[in-house]
Amino acid sequence: MFSILVSSEVELRLMQQKNSHEIFQLVDRSRPYLGKFLPWVKYMKSLEDYKEVIQQWLLQLAENKGFQSGIYYKEELVGMIGIHPIDWAAKMTAIGYWLAEEHQGKGIITDCCQKVMQICFEEYELNRLEIRCDPANKRSRAIPKRLGFIQEGVLREAMNQNGQYRDSVVYGILKSEYKESL
Repeated sequence: MFSILVSSEVELRLMQQKNSHEIFQLVDRSRPYLGKFLPWVKYMKSLEDYKEVIQQWLLQLAENKGFQSGIYYKEELVGMIGIHPIDWAAKMTAIGYWLAEEHQGKGIITDCCQKVMQICFEEYELNRLEIRCDPANKRSRAIPKRLGFIQEGVLREAMNQNGQYRDSVVYGILKSEYKESL
């Protein structure tokens, strides 16, 4: 089983079919908060929806296109982090993450992003990482800034959030910049 220790309290674990109920419950009770920023939340309405998406995540891993993992804080699933399918020709990908509102402000996502950056740059030998955020999500936007990412621009109306087009702020970091920050 895919498991990566991030700190003494935080671990990343590969999501498997047996986790579908756990992730469904977390998203369902976090729906009002997560739905403000993440367009996919409104489509994930049943246990079956999660079984299908977990199968896609496992296929992504099997095809060497990246991974999606649950974030466990003190043995409890509190969010997710992963990378979008890797563009191996360009040697780049994007990190995506979300965390239940009640677990924010503890440095969990920052620590998890640092671990994912290490995997991407040191193990996968990628050259570029991106993080894209909703401009209104100040907490999410603070993460890439804290980790040395540079705001590169705004993709205008790049997201459809509950029928409204929203901008997406793009942050990027290169392997050379990551090495300098060590």
